[in-house]
Amino acid sequence: MKKHKVLIEIIIFVVLLCLMMAGCYNVLRYKDTGDLGGHGRLYDNYYDIDVPIDVMVYGASHAGCTVDNSLLWKESGIASFTLSSGAQQAFGTYYYMKDSFRHNKPKIALVETALMGTDEPEDDTLYRSTLVPHFSASFVPYILDFASRHDLDRETVEELILRMPIVHSRYTELARGDVVNETRYSLGYIGDNTVTPCEPPAVTDRREPLPENAVYYMDRIMELCDKSGVQLVFFNAPFSATEEERALQNSVRDYITEKGYPYIGFMDEDSPCAIDYGTDLREYSHLNNNGAAKVTRALAEYMLANYELTDRRDDPDYALWDLHSRFMEDRELGYALQAAPDPATYLYTLAADTRGCTYIISLNGFFNALGDDLLLPGLNAVGIDAASYALGGVYVVRNGQIVSATPAAEEYSVYYAMENDSDLNIWRNAGDEFATIKLDATDLSPDKNGISVAVYDESCSYLIDSMYVDVFLGTDVRRDE
Repeated sequence: MKKHKVLIEIIIFVVLLCLMMAGCYNVLRYKDTGDLGGHGRLYDNYYDIDVPIDVMVYGASHAGCTVDNSLLWKESGIASFTLSSGAQQAFGTYYYMKDSFRHNKPKIALVETALMGTDEPEDDTLYRSTLVPHFSASFVPYILDFASRHDLDRETVEELILRMPIVHSRYTELARGDVVNETRYSLGYIGDNTVTPCEPPAVTDRREPLPENAVYYMDRIMELCDKSGVQLVFFNAPFSATEEERALQNSVRDYITEKGYPYIGFMDEDSPCAIDYGTDLREYSHLNNNGAAKVTRALAEYMLANYELTDRRDDPDYALWDLHSRFMEDRELGYALQAAPDPATYLYTLAADTRGCTYIISLNGFFNALGDDLLLPGLNAVGIDAASYALGGVYVVRNGQIVSATPAAEEYSVYYAMENDSDLNIWRNAGDEFATIKLDATDLSPDKNGISVAVYDESCSYLIDSMYVDVFLGTDVRRDE
């Protein structure tokens, strides 16, 4: 009996230890794919999708910055997802494809080729390309094959297979995104409005020899798609490429076309769209939204002309793609709000957005110390009239209408239920200089004389922006760090 008790205690201890280790690993594991800070927990978003994805996009950050998933959806009804990682090479693209096909096999795989002809796996590139996907039965054979082709030592192989020896030290760099998915509506595209004039890519007919391993993994990609019944399309995103990079890409193009697969070169003379290198790049190696829209539309036209794709826009099971489109529109609004230098510009920017976001606007203390012209015209534009402005206080505004307001009193407590079931609580006690504002657990309480504005999307349940103007410091729009 005593032995049984000890055995039970050991089993319980082992189970608890395993649960604890699993919990620790879930926090410490690699999640961010390193694509210019835009992806967050991208692979987690992919695993959560339980409807067929028609088009998958793979490759390095060039893929993530080139194919606009929301544009494919809004204009063509194409349900797409981009699984890319920073500096990803052919070996990483192959594993991402092999792993993701187990979960959701697409009709078409678009593979970006900017780094397809390279094989120089630094640690960060290797980790992002192998440790972000969840552990599966195919992982160990893949790592063993990779190790034999790249002469990895035994210790490195063991660490890659066990994973924890690599990620355990990440506790020093943990962020909120390791615990909370802050980009749950991302489908992989990294939008950016930055415009950086760049030189056009070099022009050359020269070829660079392809590394043996790059060719090996390109072959594996082709075999995988053929066996899986997935249509494979390669494309090269435009960037300010050097002569050596163009020479290598020429060799990649030659190899792909010799194998009989379609290749769309957006830097080539026969590119289906014209890129303006003075306006279409965010920096020398990645497109901005304007350039990405050109390439995305060209890819959509090619796919619709050559393959059968279903327009999913009227299918309620694909509501995620509507939310993703709204998420991308929110990002555009956020960019515009971030650029607003003063409260009038900020409020007029909000007034121009007619999608139904919610504004929590607080007029605090001596908010009118610099005169009514600073705030009143802009407040009128979003739905707060002169009489309400004169009272000050906190207003909840949606679609140009005040849906909740605090009373003109020294003490009050107001509760407002958001349409998404979030709770907004606003109160002020006797003697308080400013109101306390809590949106669920988020503190939006003002502590400056002037105006504070929080812009909230109830459909997606997140803050788009939060700002304040301290009239004693001037008229600049400011944000807490």
